Amino acid sequence: MARIAVDVIFDLVDAGKGCHLLSPKAGSSNHNTSEVSRTVTSSLHLRYNRGMDVFPPPLIPILRDMRCKPIRKGQIMLYRGDRTPDVYIIHSGIVKIYDVDEQGNEKVLQLVKRPAVIPFAFFSGSTVAAKWFYEALTDCEIYVVPQIKLIQGIRDDSNLALYLMNWFSGEVHEILQRLSSLGKSTARDKLFAALLSLVNRHSTERRGPWRRITFPVNHQLLADMTGITRESITVAMKGLQDDGMVRHPRVNILEVNTSKLTTPE
Repeated sequence: MARIAVDVIFDLVDAGKGCHLLSPKAGSSNHNTSEVSRTVTSSLHLRYNRGMDVFPPPLIPILRDMRCKPIRKGQIMLYRGDRTPDVYIIHSGIVKIYDVDEQGNEKVLQLVKRPAVIPFAFFSGSTVAAKWFYEALTDCEIYVVPQIKLIQGIRDDSNLALYLMNWFSGEVHEILQRLSSLGKSTARDKLFAALLSLVNRHSTERRGPWRRITFPVNHQLLADMTGITRESITVAMKGLQDDGMVRHPRVNILEVNTSKLTTPE
């Protein structure tokens, strides 16, 4: 059995049982992304045309008859420097895109969800290696699409090409905004910017002005998003909670009061 980069193998199950995860294979740290595609092809229970109506219309012809692959929370889908013959289109869950500095600290660049197309390196050319790490922040389901299929679709369908151009430019704009926020002078200001990004992209409405982030958020994630220490995040979050700007109905469940979420000068 090939050692695969995502450190997980999948059990073939009956059609009525869906995709079931097995434990990570021992000794699977050596990764080879090309082996991922070959192993996935032979080892996955395939699901087709699942929930296509949630995708933008230009993507549906590309995803039709593609395999749906479950990824467990914490699994690294791509390592920095990996090359893959496929692109991954998110059906559900959140994928964390990050880099690691010389001290081993994670620096979160972006959190993406459906219908994100990853790796971003695809948009720089099909032979370009991944620039960052791609990890499942939550349990995810992704469609695995051969790059050559997506490239041909772009050539044949101007609507698909325009959609992908607009989507990717929006993601780049969000990344640039987040990078700009890292230049703010105080931990509180950086935290405000991170919370605003989470509210705008990953939240659902609650009662009144409150919005709930759709996945668990702990202080370490906020620290990795802002580039400041976890201890500083803890102090800043305590201040925001005292001011009625954030609350935690349950552990790691974060709600934000949008009526008070205005970026300080």
